[in-house]
Amino acid sequence: MKVTNTKSRNIYFDLLKGIAIILVAYGHVLQTFNSDWESSSIGKTIYAFHMPLFMLISGYFFYPSVQKTDMTHFIKKRFIHLYLPSLIWGLFSCFLIGGGQII
Repeated sequence: MKVTNTKSRNIYFDLLKGIAIILVAYGHVLQTFNSDWESSSIGKTIYAFHMPLFMLISGYFFYPSVQKTDMTHFIKKRFIHLYLPSLIWGLFSCFLIGGGQII
């Protein structure tokens, strides 16, 4: 059975996200293995635009995703999918790594 997608993906945004992901990973490797990464030109270049690029792409897709549903349902869905797992993982890591101490 062939499943067709009614919406076509914009390959340009997929490429931008892929490049940004690779730069984030490379930036973290650079931080780990080069103690002087903040003064290197490649480190400055990567950190100058990789997060703004993610925010720009996310902002572009945010409004259409909100328009699909009402704001209450959207916030509830985001809370369950993003905040709740982060909170649970944070508490789990406090007990796992911090020995039960939150601060």
